[in-house]
Amino acid sequence: MDLVATDGPAKGGWPAGQINPEIDPHSVANLLISMLEGATVVGRINKRSAALADAQRHLSLYLETAVRLRTDTRDGNVAV
Repeated sequence: MDLVATDGPAKGGWPAGQINPEIDPHSVANLLISMLEGATVVGRINKRSAALADAQRHLSLYLETAVRLRTDTRDGNVAV
């Protein structure tokens, strides 16, 4: 089953033009899962939630800067 294409927050993002078309959805899914699972393991070992908070902060930055399609709010064209 292709979870990236059928479920999750990106389900409507690609067809709606909100996500950069140069981004591979499977790579993004692998990165998200790997970082969050790794941070969860580190958090359990260290008995602290800092690793998960760090992963969340970095993933949010990545999603906003690399994955989200930027448009010029004045004319709606894709920002370069």
